[in-house]
This record gives sequence, C-alpha cells and structure tokens, in this order.
Amino acid sequence: MKKWGAFLVLTLGALLALGYGYESYERRTLQGELDRMRKSSHLAIQSVDDSLHRLMVLSEQVARMDRAALSREEVSSRLCDMMRAEPRLKQLGYALDPTTTPDHQRFAPYCVRKDGKLSPASLEDDPSYDYTTRSPETEWYHRAKSEGEGWSEPYYDPMTRAILAEHTRPLSAEGGFAGVAFANYSLKTLTDLVKNLDLGRGGYAFVMTRQGRLLSHPNWTDVVKGRTLQQLASTHDSAELEQISQWVQTPGAGSLSLRIEDPMTQGPAWAWCEALSKTGWAMCTVTVAGSALHGEKGLAKWRLAIVFSVMLFALIGLAMLLKVEQRQQCSLWILSTASTALLCGAVGYTWHLAHKGSLGEAQVPAIISASEVDRLIQENRSRLQEVHRRDDLVVVPTGIHVSQISSSDKTLSLTGIVWQSYRQEARGDAPTGAPVTAKAAGGAQGMTVLAAAREEAPQETADALPPSVGVDFPGALSVEMEELFRKEVEGNQVIGWSFQLELPEKFDARDFPLDRESIKIDMVPRAFDAPVILVPDLSAYDNIITSALPGVGNAIGLPGWQLEESFFSHVERVINSDLGLRQADLFRDVLTLRFTISARRVFTNPVIGHVLPLVILLFLMFAVLMLSSRREGLMERLGFNASTIIGAYGTFFFIAVLQHVSLRESMGTAQLVYFEWFYILVYVLLLLLSLNALLFSTNSEVGFVLYEDNLWPKLMYGPLTAGGALAATCVWFY
Repeated sequence: MKKWGAFLVLTLGALLALGYGYESYERRTLQGELDRMRKSSHLAIQSVDDSLHRLMVLSEQVARMDRAALSREEVSSRLCDMMRAEPRLKQLGYALDPTTTPDHQRFAPYCVRKDGKLSPASLEDDPSYDYTTRSPETEWYHRAKSEGEGWSEPYYDPMTRAILAEHTRPLSAEGGFAGVAFANYSLKTLTDLVKNLDLGRGGYAFVMTRQGRLLSHPNWTDVVKGRTLQQLASTHDSAELEQISQWVQTPGAGSLSLRIEDPMTQGPAWAWCEALSKTGWAMCTVTVAGSALHGEKGLAKWRLAIVFSVMLFALIGLAMLLKVEQRQQCSLWILSTASTALLCGAVGYTWHLAHKGSLGEAQVPAIISASEVDRLIQENRSRLQEVHRRDDLVVVPTGIHVSQISSSDKTLSLTGIVWQSYRQEARGDAPTGAPVTAKAAGGAQGMTVLAAAREEAPQETADALPPSVGVDFPGALSVEMEELFRKEVEGNQVIGWSFQLELPEKFDARDFPLDRESIKIDMVPRAFDAPVILVPDLSAYDNIITSALPGVGNAIGLPGWQLEESFFSHVERVINSDLGLRQADLFRDVLTLRFTISARRVFTNPVIGHVLPLVILLFLMFAVLMLSSRREGLMERLGFNASTIIGAYGTFFFIAVLQHVSLRESMGTAQLVYFEWFYILVYVLLLLLSLNALLFSTNSEVGFVLYEDNLWPKLMYGPLTAGGALAATCVWFY
C-alpha cells in the first residue's frame, strides 16, 4: 500500500508540474500575441474611423460654403475640386430647400465620380425626381431635415453603378432649415480600405450598421445582397456570430472580444469588435487563433512531454498492478501489448502535430495589406533610384489568377491570367496585335518573353513599348503569353495576358508523408534596366485571406495534395553575372514579386501505398518470430529450423528493399526522407531477428534468448519497433 501511495503522489506531482509548466508557457506565448493583435485591431478600427470622419468633414465644408456668392458653374467646380482630394467619394453636393432659393425652385448641384472621372450634375435635371416629396428614394433628405446629421442605410445608385452609404448634414440659413449637404461613399471602396488593413496572416475585418447590415465583408456577395450578420449566423449555425449580432444591436454597447469558430477560415479565431464613434457603425476584426502559435515548437514539446509522462506512469502503474516481477507470461504479454499500443499512439499523436503544422518551420511573410506594399516601396525606392541613376520609380500593381495546374515528368504546367495596371503617364502606348509567345530555357533572368514580343511586333508599336509594361517569369522552363484585354479603369490602363508556364517541380519531400510543398511563381518587370517595382494588386481580389486561396481557381486540383493557402511575397534574387552589360548593380538583390500556392499532402495515399504495406511486413516478421520454438512436438508441427526462418527474413528484406527503392524513385531526391527511417528500422529488426534465430537454433548459452522458449525477444518485438518509430519521429521533427 505504501508503494502505491508513493507512486500516486509521484505521478500526481509530476503531471501537475508538467501541466502548470505547459499552461504557463502557453499563456505567456499566447497572451503576448493576443496583446499585439488586440493593439493592431484597435489601430485598424481607429484608422477606418478616422478615414470615414474625413468624409464627414467634407460634408461640413459643403455646409459652410458661401452658396449665395457662387454661380452654378462655380459651385460644381468647387465640389469637384473637393472630391479630387478624396478619391474614395462617389458623390458630393447639396440640395436646397426651394423656399430658400431666390426663384423658389429646387437647386441641388453635385459632383459625381464615374469610371474614375469627375463630372458636374444636378438633381433637378431629372423632372421626375423631387427630393422635397417624401419617398423611399428621398428619405435621405427628410431624415436629415428631421433627425440631423447621420449616415443612411446603403442603397444601389444606378448612376455610379455602386452600392453607396450616404452621410447627410442639414444646412441652415438665418436660423432655419435651408437644405441638406450629402457625401456618398462606395461600400466597395470601404471594403477595399478594410481589406488593406494589416491584421496578420489570415486576419480580416468587417463593418456593419447598428442594425447588423454588412457594409464591408471579405465575401463581397454578402454586402451586395444586403445580408445582416444575423443571417450569416443562421446560415453558418454560429452561436458566436449570433452573439456579435446581438451586441451590435444593443444601444451603448462597448467593445466585445470572444473566441469564435470562424466560417471564413474554417477554424478557431479571435474576434474584437468596437464601435466606430464617428459614424455609429461597428467594426470587428478576426484573427486566426492558430496564427498566434503557428510553428511554435516549444508548445508542441510541452504537449509531447505530457503525453510521454502519462504513458510512462501508465505503464509503471500497469506493471505494478500485474506484478510483473513474478514473471507470469500472461502479465508480461499484457504489459508488452499495452506498451506497443501506447507507443504507437504516441507516434500517431506526433504525426498529428506535424500534419497540422505545430512542428513546422516559420512561414514566409505574406503581403496581405496595402500598408505592407507601401512599406516595401519606401524601403526599396532609394536603392532602385541609386542603381538606375534616375529619380523616378514606376510602381506597377500586378495580379495573377491560376486556373489550372498539372504535374508530369518532374515539371509543373500552369495556365491562367496575369494583369498589370499602369498609370497614364507610365504606360505610354502599349502594343497591340501579335500574340506574345516565346519559348525559353529557364536561365538566370529568362528575359526573352516579352522581348520577343517586342521584336515580333510592328516597328511603330514596338518602339512605343514603354519599359514599365510587361512581366517576365524568371526560372520558367517555357512561357507562352497572349494578350487578352486592355481597358481603361479609373484613369489607369489594365492589360491582361493569358499564360501557360512550365516550372521545374522543386518539391522538398524530406518530411514525407507529412510534407508540405509550395508552388512558387516569380515575376519581374520585363525591362530589368528600368526603375520598376512590381507590387501585388490586392484590390483586385474579393478575399485576400490566405486560406481563401486568392488568385487560385476553384477547379484546381492536384492529385494527392490539398491546397491550403496562396499569397504574395517579395524575395531578393542575386544573379552572379552582369550579362556583359558592365552594370553589376542591376543584378544584385533583384526584387522579385512571388506568388506562392501552398499545399499539404493528403495522408490517405501514403497510408495505402507505403504505411499499410510496411505494417503488414512488420506483422509477418512478428509472426515468423512467434513460430520459433524448441518445445518437443511443436518444432515438428511448425517446421521450425534456422534456415527456414532466415530464408523468410531474407524474403522480407528483399520486399523491404523493393519498397524502399520505389519510394526513393518517386521522391526524386538525393536527401534522406523521413519515412526512410522506418525502412532502416526494418533492416535493423531483420538483422536482430536473424541473429536471434541463429542463437536460438544453435542452443547457445545466451539466457536471454533461451528463456522460456525465446520469450524475451517475442515480448520486446512490439515495444522495440514502436519505440524506434517514435524515436525517429521525435528526432526528425525536432
């Protein structure tokens, strides 16, 4: 009894110590990340609030305008000048009460932005539209007249073809009501503003009215359809979204923070919600919970330490309960079986941690916000200007959409569309005409893709091709491009090309079958000797959450792989040659825009093709071991002899070698693969089993082998095999 009491005290004390250490480590690590996220979220919410406040200031400036001293043309010109300073506005103007105008007629001048161009207009130009008559279409006017300054519910405006939120402010003259000033803000612009906030990898935000209607959301369709947060909560059966919906509709509610199961990222996340004080709306930021500790090996080590400790104490307790010191075979077999099962479970848990990424390396920094793009431009502006000895720097937003990926003969074939947006002064007259097609070996720079197009194009258009136009794919084995479209969009020209690339398959299979791979598409300006920097065109994507796979078609599928995320990043490439141009600085730290598609291997195929056959092989080896016996009568019935046993082990060795060679050929790597350790374990076991068969059959004086008809090797086979697999797994991933 004293022995059990001491054991229980020791076990409880050790587990409590490990549990406390794990909880403290997790709390410190997570709290630091959450504090940073909370601060980042508050700054993001404040940034959106300040941005909306600047629009409200414009309506205040309209209200203070000296309307009597300005003609209609001067009023329209003044309004358009004010809108030029705020490109996010769609309409700005005012509507006067007819009783305050000299001719007692309606007077409502405004400036409208359509397709990036500003033009004056007037509400009274439409005789059928009378804002002084109350109707759903004129509620903005009458609500401001009766309730004062505020924001209206969003509505669709056919003139701008946009969903607008309108801020209205009553005008006064001689102490009385004189009309309403209005400033209209596009919800798509609001979504772009929110989307460009830096909320970490996988983070996003959404804005809603106090009635719960979505004004901004990563899924733009929900905004267009006028859905409410309560409807989303019902659609996704989310109690957490329902709680946020109730919070936002509660008058005077402060801030809210809670852990949610996020329907967007399909995983746990943290949500922080605050009111936008300037507008009366509310905004929530969502940060993926796993991103705070992603790749944190220290936390995984604590978890494994707890699992191993529980396993150890369970086995010690079982051994004490079974009284194994008495060496009863039944008790020994129970302990051996339990040890094997627990060790196999530990291997499975370690695989689970590795497969989910807890043991993975740090991720590549992804560009997911406009602030990161601006920071990148500022960091490289002076260096590029110095290298190219020019003061100008051309920034070209570039986007990509991959529609299909296929793999064969260690090459990846990708098809899709790439586009670039050029300012009027940067683009010049880009050539039209012949398809851009080129085949080139993947060299240091691979600069022939659009250069070939320049040579093939007519002379008058080729000479007009500005250096900022065009994108090249360095490192591609072959490239085919053809211009699809060019269109004026908000004062810029957007040119799109279809492409077909062949990239070398550079998959790193060292962690097979728990490996992750990345398809990396590098893009550089066509003219390497011009001060051009490519940046991701983030505003072109409805959802830039990495797990939502922006820039990847829904129909893409790689057999045996599950796509996890896609994102842009910038990398620096060094070319150790000046290509004979005697300008080495041009090729030092070449800034490259990279689009990465990350995938995780589906575990089913390796289990069926490699794990299951190996498990069966190990079981057959154990079965042959169990046949070894020197008991009278049993030897004759089983046909046991050393040559038969060693012959069977030789067959097993041949099968293992064939499987091993097949694995290495399929991996196509000269490095040692994680799963090869299991074949090495099989080789060691076969060697030990063959040695055991020799010693046992020759009636050697090794008591360990002869005891109870070769009992100890039989008992130790399972724990030794599972323990070796666990040791190899822990060493490899740590």
